[in-house]
Amino acid sequence: MLTNLLLAAIFLLHQESFACPVGTVEGLTPDICYFFSVKKANWSDAETECISYSGHLASVGSAFENNFLQTQAKKAFSNDVTYYLGGSYINFIDDPNNITQWAWIDGAPFNYQNFAPGQQPKENDTGAFYVDIQSGQWYSDFNSTETLRQYVCRVPNGKVDCNGTYYYLNNMCYWEANGVGYSFATQYCQDDGGHLASIHNDLDNNIASLFIAFNNMSITFIGLTQFLGEWVWQDGSTYNYSKWENGFQPLFPFTLCVMMEGQHWIGGDDNECEIDPEIYLRIDNICAKAVQVTPVKHVSEMRQEKKLKMLRSREKISREGLRRRHEKKKKIVTKKGQKEYFGKKENEA
Repeated sequence: MLTNLLLAAIFLLHQESFACPVGTVEGLTPDICYFFSVKKANWSDAETECISYSGHLASVGSAFENNFLQTQAKKAFSNDVTYYLGGSYINFIDDPNNITQWAWIDGAPFNYQNFAPGQQPKENDTGAFYVDIQSGQWYSDFNSTETLRQYVCRVPNGKVDCNGTYYYLNNMCYWEANGVGYSFATQYCQDDGGHLASIHNDLDNNIASLFIAFNNMSITFIGLTQFLGEWVWQDGSTYNYSKWENGFQPLFPFTLCVMMEGQHWIGGDDNECEIDPEIYLRIDNICAKAVQVTPVKHVSEMRQEKKLKMLRSREKISREGLRRRHEKKKKIVTKKGQKEYFGKKENEA
């Protein structure tokens, strides 16, 4: 019986290891957790707070997700509030194509929309949107996103070592690097365990461009350079994707570094990369390093561990009791046998 209980406890403990952190709500899948903040903030401060939890303001990819968040928001907030999600209308002013578009701050594709009639932004508008808790519909907020509202963070299911201030996405930490010049920027990233960012797909590129826009950065160094006539990433990953401005790859040997402007890449020569880049361009730097989400012990898991420990202790006590009873019985039998043996000897005498 105790063995069966022990096995059941181990199974439950294994199941609980997938639970979301205390204070968050599990999403439609176990790897997604949400934090509903009753404390109000403007959009930027809300995103900064979500970053401190290794997350971001929530993105929504379907009507199911939108309805789920609306239902949970009604439980967490009062019935007459509006709340921020992670959607913003960003104008990439440094992009040569002057791209203006809706984007999720966590880099997710903006494929699903649920705007109320007349709430789509006009050209050159910038801002964010909020959700009406009663209808679940989205409304544009172009008041520089300074209105204080409650908000929803999407956070990873576990602990992420992104230093509390870095930008976590897609198992990568991103942060802004100091240092003028490509070499100094490279060293700064490496001193903190990373490299200038590498980009391998549209998601990576979107994440980098959103990071740049959110942090009010301009042109930034990325980790692509040329070596012996080949493009190489600083972190050793394969060069398998590009987003060159106007689709034209810069020529060797004049290109010594690569910079990101808006959503596109441009090559830099010796003056722009090393001698005095700020004379030619205002250049920032974006670092990145790979991280893993580490499972953490939640309250429910610790309770199960305590229960498991108690069951193991009871089973040990039970086994010890059986052993002692067996030893006692053995001694009784031995003593009885000895008595019978010596009694028999006395009679023979």
